[in-house]
Amino acid sequence: AIAVAKGPGSFTGIRIGMACAQGIAHALKKPVIGVNTLDGLANNLMYSTSLLCPVVDAQRGDVYSSLFKWENGIMVRLWDYKMIRAEELVNTLLGLDEQIIIMGDGSYLIKEHIRNSAKSNITISHSAFLMPRASSIAEVGLREFQTGRFDSCFSIKPFYIRKSNAEEKWEEGHGSKGIR
Repeated sequence: AIAVAKGPGSFTGIRIGMACAQGIAHALKKPVIGVNTLDGLANNLMYSTSLLCPVVDAQRGDVYSSLFKWENGIMVRLWDYKMIRAEELVNTLLGLDEQIIIMGDGSYLIKEHIRNSAKSNITISHSAFLMPRASSIAEVGLREFQTGRFDSCFSIKPFYIRKSNAEEKWEEGHGSKGIR
């Protein structure tokens, strides 16, 4: 099987990665496992005792995020995937009573907001864990495959939370007809 990050993230990056995975899977006649980028990021810190909050820069002051914890060797998602203002996410996390580790390319947005906080339950991960690692995507993909969750090279779809700038501009001028 071929594991690939399916988003959220850079629209172009997701499309390129998925097209490559689809081509390889088609040529080798293998299934494809689309791994959510946030799951892959959280898996970078496998078996951490802290809560894990991956953040991917969604531009315009927003981040794509979720919250995870490890329970008995299993990564559990505590929040659904969402797009949220970085400041709002920090305020929510500061309201929790547990240690939280932030990882992902949106970490710099979080760092700006936690500098001025008196509470210190939020830590930014080491730079080695800020980006999704191929090994983490593969590990999550393996778990998905073992539970029978996979796609064909023709059925896999990217996971976008926000519409692209081009789609938003099109809808401003033409309405939502013809999009997606």
